[in-house]
Amino acid sequence: MHPSKYLITIIAATLLTGCIRASTANQHNHMQQLLAPGVSYKLAQTRSKQLEAIHYDIYIAIPKSLDESIHATTTVEFERILSEDPLILDFKADPKKIRNFSVNDQPIKEIDYQNQHLVIGTEYLEPGKNNITLSYEVDKLALNREAGVREDYVYTTFLPDFASRVFPCFDQPDLKATAKITLDLPSDWVAVSNGPAVADPVPVVESGSEATAAKRHVFSMRKPISTYLFAFAAGAFKTASFPMTLAGKEEEITLYYYEGPEEKLTEEQRALKNRNLREISDEHQTRVRLFEDSTRIAFPFAKLDAVMIPGFQYAGFENVGAIFYLAKNLLLDAAATQKSKDGRAQSIAHEVFHQWFGDLVTIPWFSEVWFKEAPTNFVVKELFKNKDKNKTENPNQRIYFLLRQLSSVYAADSSDGPESIACPLENLRDVGLCYSVYGYFKIPFIFPWLKERVGAEEFDQGIIRYLTQYKYANAGWHEFLDSLDPKKEYDLAAWSKGWIHQAGRPYVHSKLKNNGKGKIETLTIHQRDPKGEGRLWPQPLVVGLGYDKKEQGVVIREQPVMLETTSAQVKDSAGQDVPDFILINSDSQGYGYFELSQQSRDFLLRHVHRIQDDIQRAIAWLTLWDNFLESADQDKNHPDYSHFDAKSFVDAAMYSIDHKKGHETNGHIIHFLSSCIYKLFWLFFSEQTQAEYAKKLETLFWQEMQQSSDATLKNAYFKWWRQLVFSASGREHMQAVFDEIVQQSAAGKEPEVAGLPALPHRVRLGLALELAVRIDDPKDNTKILNQTESILAGSKELKEFQFVREAVAADEETRIAFFTGLSANEGARLRENRWVRRAIPYLHHPLRAEASTDLIPQALDMMDELFYSGVNVFYPWHWAIDTLRGHSSAAAAQKVRDFVRQKQQHPDENFPDVLVKRILQAGDTLFRAAAYKQQ
Repeated sequence: MHPSKYLITIIAATLLTGCIRASTANQHNHMQQLLAPGVSYKLAQTRSKQLEAIHYDIYIAIPKSLDESIHATTTVEFERILSEDPLILDFKADPKKIRNFSVNDQPIKEIDYQNQHLVIGTEYLEPGKNNITLSYEVDKLALNREAGVREDYVYTTFLPDFASRVFPCFDQPDLKATAKITLDLPSDWVAVSNGPAVADPVPVVESGSEATAAKRHVFSMRKPISTYLFAFAAGAFKTASFPMTLAGKEEEITLYYYEGPEEKLTEEQRALKNRNLREISDEHQTRVRLFEDSTRIAFPFAKLDAVMIPGFQYAGFENVGAIFYLAKNLLLDAAATQKSKDGRAQSIAHEVFHQWFGDLVTIPWFSEVWFKEAPTNFVVKELFKNKDKNKTENPNQRIYFLLRQLSSVYAADSSDGPESIACPLENLRDVGLCYSVYGYFKIPFIFPWLKERVGAEEFDQGIIRYLTQYKYANAGWHEFLDSLDPKKEYDLAAWSKGWIHQAGRPYVHSKLKNNGKGKIETLTIHQRDPKGEGRLWPQPLVVGLGYDKKEQGVVIREQPVMLETTSAQVKDSAGQDVPDFILINSDSQGYGYFELSQQSRDFLLRHVHRIQDDIQRAIAWLTLWDNFLESADQDKNHPDYSHFDAKSFVDAAMYSIDHKKGHETNGHIIHFLSSCIYKLFWLFFSEQTQAEYAKKLETLFWQEMQQSSDATLKNAYFKWWRQLVFSASGREHMQAVFDEIVQQSAAGKEPEVAGLPALPHRVRLGLALELAVRIDDPKDNTKILNQTESILAGSKELKEFQFVREAVAADEETRIAFFTGLSANEGARLRENRWVRRAIPYLHHPLRAEASTDLIPQALDMMDELFYSGVNVFYPWHWAIDTLRGHSSAAAAQKVRDFVRQKQQHPDENFPDVLVKRILQAGDTLFRAAAYKQQ
């Protein structure tokens, strides 16, 4: 060989070897990305190109004894599209508990298990149809079963990336599948799943043996759905069935509810339960009819049932055909307020509409979880606004949406940690970052602009087009915009950029020019970016011009204006009388910080109770509250500084509530005002001002409770009275009420206090905890706690109290030990998180805040662990809120800011930046209260 040829050969071989090494390295990196813990976006995209026609055959045997293992077998059937990549199956289980594993009926002895994934090499797979079978044990906690808490029932909570805790699957929303679910259960248990039962339960017969004490339940789900919507519940539930029309056919809805073996219902309690069940059934039927009519799509699945679960992690979850609810939100007790009743109606409407929007058509990736929730809340809000059973406007429901939802998202958006609605998401294990107040509560108030832009009729038609075109498939935000505007007539992308991808809210104010004769010459509405970055939030607004009509009350004339740039003129206002006040967004459909002039604020504080329209009065109160919070931490040296005295708001709210004066009758407004009073009294008032107002507030709420003829209002006043008691005489009064309940209970009577008959155990527990936190003497405190056990005997609240009681102990060391136990005991902290949510606010109650201030950094540092626990996607945010909401001192504010600064200066991939923002949102009231006290 010629030397030059030899050299060329060496060079070529060297280059080829380098290419092979590079290729091998690239392939290794590619696999590492696919096999990251959780479900990465890259893995999801890869599998979407590999798979179709997926079916799961799931078998789970759940024994009655908690000491026995839960055995399961799952077969995954699918059609494989040729791919060079191995197949990756998600399975968050202990690989040591896998008993058998086969691919296409061939046993696999060496299991390749990496980062919660099973890796199946291409050598085991065929083009076209394939099957994978696993036998294994299921972790009890994956089915929410735990000794002493949930012993005789189980249920699933399959958020994205969670189904794989119970069965091996392709756990991503765009790989929809059909399923057969078989459950072997104790013979006295009942069960429910997504699809209808194939037949009546039959005794389990083991090979060569007689029937066991178990029964087999088989469910078939023939429509394809995403794995996060798979569901089943089983246990010692009771059932009640009611007729229901679905897709034009006469069917039944079965309601599943739980009564513990220790619970013994009185005749009155049983009658209340039966009334609740009928109302729940009627509400589901009403919403099904309404949504079938509005979407022009018949109910899309085979059946609809509802399961009411004690301690369920969420208010509701839209599992196909089997909606799960938090039991206490639907099975209301005799003390239920109007807020609770309207909340139940809203929750049912929300989850039922999800059967169409979310279940029938599902988002392809959970970065758009806001889009799954947002149109649902908006459509429900619009339907409640326009129609009830009689097709008339239902202002109570509208006010409920307004004061609950808009006030929540305002608080987040006005904080130092606002987030955009859009949420980048690289891995489904981080999906909790995308669940926020914005997707649920902000979109419903900014969608009106979108609806107005394309037209109301075209908007409604767009929803129908979207649901029809993508039924039983996946589609997201961009497909929705295309459905709204198929001819591309409008620049909906600009709207999306302004509202979906920008954090924060616009600051909006008015400028009026008087012609000198008491008439309006010009009225202009201006918006500005609070960050000074020139951002715009285009939206339609309604400007209210308020006039004092003396005997007729205060009347608001509404004028529309389209605010698309920095300012817009309210043209129809020219020539009208100069108003006593201007209330921007008087119809509640806009979104932003709507600044009141000094004149408008002062007038409203004196006369807001005289606004005749309930909705306008509600928005006036919300605007006043929002203006107070914005002013609370203003710099005195700022040219726009205008002091807003907390006492002036409390005075106006007290006057409005007083039946002898303002006489507010709307339960939602009363609840909102009472909540504002509570925050101002405990967080913004000085000790001197608290002493000044304590007896007045205690007297007001006690008298209103006695005077009200509305049972729901009586209970609401009693709740706020016990939460506001502060004076020595008030504590003595509370002690007397508690003693009376103890005596009546000891005599075997249903306690009755001041016209409140048969106080539910929930109310007894609330009173006991409020009294205990006010008693500093350890002996007296312990006596109250011991007596509480007696008045809760035989109730489901007893276990909750036994968990919580140390959080209200007079002894500081006991309270700190309780918190330390939470930080160390994962079960106590995570699995019964509603009990923890009851305890933490008392641990940090304003009366105990000084002693618990040093616990703040440790509590906040636990948020990442709570986030990745998978118990509840909202739990870390709730944990921060519950930790901080009782604090108002400069010392507490500084600890939070120091913690945030440390996380910002030293980023931690296990403590995402979004969690830091959630801390700033949760601490916003603390920061404002601390600043206000220093003004």
